Parts: sequence; structure tokens; C-alpha cells
Amino acid sequence: CSLKFGGRKWSGFVDENDGTLSTFTESNTSPSSPRKLVDLTNTNIGDVDGLESLSICLTDKLPEFPSWTKRLTSLKRLDLGNSKSIKKLPHGLNRFNSISDLNLKGCSALQSVTSSLGRLAPSLVFLNLCDCSDVRELPSAIGSLTNLVDMNLCGCRRVRDIPNGIGNLSNLIRLDLGGVDMRALPSTFSGLVRLRKLSLNDCRRGRDFP
Repeated sequence: CSLKFGGRKWSGFVDENDGTLSTFTESNTSPSSPRKLVDLTNTNIGDVDGLESLSICLTDKLPEFPSWTKRLTSLKRLDLGNSKSIKKLPHGLNRFNSISDLNLKGCSALQSVTSSLGRLAPSLVFLNLCDCSDVRELPSAIGSLTNLVDMNLCGCRRVRDIPNGIGNLSNLIRLDLGGVDMRALPSTFSGLVRLRKLSLNDCRRGRDFP
């Protein structure tokens, strides 16, 4: 687990049940700008004021995001990448309604993306589902994420249909659909009026692409 606040980074372990940090110390900074390292061992993660970024590897034994996550009201980036054993996201994703960046890259056993993703609509700007190779379907709620600027679905090889709601993402600038097993882009694709970069690499079934 790692976290960031005040421009500084820490790493160590967190108890999934009560949020207590153990062997949690500040990562060393540049030798040219040394400063005293701070030890957060035995601190409760919910008591860390101004927490901006949290990186944690989930296990399939966690059915719900623990209660201490409700206190992370300043969180901007949630990195759950490479949580390779989870088949679905724990309940309670919608409590992270302040985040602008959600990383699920490399969650290769993940089979579904919860519809509560739509609850993140007011703030979410970056969504990374790269190499979530077992995801079979994207929720229609993805069309609610109207502030998205960058979405990466590269390597989602079992996804065959992109929801029509994607046409609502009028702020989207970058979209990576590389390797997605779809035959055609949805008819609503013309709604992506700000799109500047689109990747369709290795979309082997694609026949009706413009």
C-alpha cells in the first residue's frame, strides 16, 4: 500500500479491517533535497489529513470497502491496479466520490465493473481499465461519466459491445480501445466531439470502423 499527501509519499502495509498502518514510512526523496522522514506506523489511515492518493492491492476476501474509507474525503487518486485475484469490485466504490483518477489496470481476474461507477460522475477524469482481460461487459453507467477526459480499455478482450452511452462523454479527449473484441463502434460515437486520440489497434473483429 502507498499513499500521498502534501506532496510526499509513504509506503507500507494497511490493515484492511481497521485501517491501521504498519511499518509505514515516508519514501526517500531526492538526495539533493533531503528532509526528515516521517513514520506513520500505528496511525489510522482515516486520520491522515489531506490524503490525495491511495494505492492498494485488493484481495478477493474483501467483499466491501472497509468503513475507514468513508473518511478519505480529500482523496483524488485511487489506484487498485494489479489486484489480480479480485473477480468483482468490493461494494462501496461510490463512497470515493471525490476522486478524479481511478486505476484498475491489470486486474486480470475482474469479470464485471460495478454500475456504481456512475456515482463518480461529478469528479472522475481518468479511468484506466487496461488489461482487465476477463471483463465481459461495461456498465451503461459509464455514459454518466461526462467529465472523463481519458479512458483506457486496451486489452479488455472479452468486451464485445461498447455501451451507447459512450456518446455522452463529450469531454473525452483520449480513448484506447486496443484489443477490444468488438465488431463496430456504437452509432452514438459521433457525440465524442472533443476526441483527439483514438486507438483501435488489434481490434481483430472490427469491420465497420470509419
